[in-house]
Amino acid sequence: MTKAIHLKCVKDLTSEAFLAAFKRFIARRGKPILVMCDNATNFVGARRELSELHRVFRNQQFLQSVVDDAEQNEVEFRFIPPRSPNFGGLWEAAVKFFKAHFKRTVGTRILQHDEIQTAVIQIEAILNSRPLTPISSDPMDFEALTPGDFLIQRPFTAVPEPDH
Repeated sequence: MTKAIHLKCVKDLTSEAFLAAFKRFIARRGKPILVMCDNATNFVGARRELSELHRVFRNQQFLQSVVDDAEQNEVEFRFIPPRSPNFGGLWEAAVKFFKAHFKRTVGTRILQHDEIQTAVIQIEAILNSRPLTPISSDPMDFEALTPGDFLIQRPFTAVPEPDH
């Protein structure tokens, strides 16, 4: 198992905005089995809406195979206790790294939405290009395995090289 970072700009912190961003995430990255998140009210509301939607689908007269498939593929949401970011160590560290890069990049400038989105996605690429482990034990081989290798088979910040 490895961990990659996915950052998304949303227009506000409502459950609707989160659900729309979550649908875009699923369309691009696939449906996760487990979502770990903090106890922010937009996440709690989104879980409630997804559970309600799932309950409505279960109560309708769908074919049994469709119902079984929906139940089997339901996304599980797990929440950390409220106001305890230390429980979300891995992703809170990612948030810390993102904030540091974002503050250094943007500073005090006021950006348009598409400029913010570009900065966020470029920072995501940098964070997903961080080295996880060396690929070989050769001390002269400086290549490392990155989260990008699992997502696109190369680090996001690597310059594409021709295959000879």
